[in-house]
Amino acid sequence: MVSATQFHVRVNRDLEFSYQDVSPYYAATVEGVDLTQRLNKTWDVVGKAEWQTLAYRQLAFVTDGIRTDVGRGYALGAGYRLGDTIRLGLDVGYSMRRSVETARQYDGLRVGASVSYGLTP
Repeated sequence: MVSATQFHVRVNRDLEFSYQDVSPYYAATVEGVDLTQRLNKTWDVVGKAEWQTLAYRQLAFVTDGIRTDVGRGYALGAGYRLGDTIRLGLDVGYSMRRSVETARQYDGLRVGASVSYGLTP
């Protein structure tokens, strides 16, 4: 029986361009964790969580200064391995974003499938 646990932590901070004229760019900070548990040689389960902070910089003539949006994302999934190099996956995820601008807010549920392949380690 093959059983293994894989744990990933990621942190990313970068400047991104915005399409809004009064907020030409923002600092994006993304933190996340992934946990993968192999159940046996062919099946695995995955859990993911992610936190985002988007700090928009305003132009000098705008009085607000900085607008900060926050986002959260959570996902659960399962995978089935075909041999050593191909994995078929099915994931269900929820994501949300909160902003002082109500048009920028959202909540969403997403279901997706994936096929991964690569060399064996």
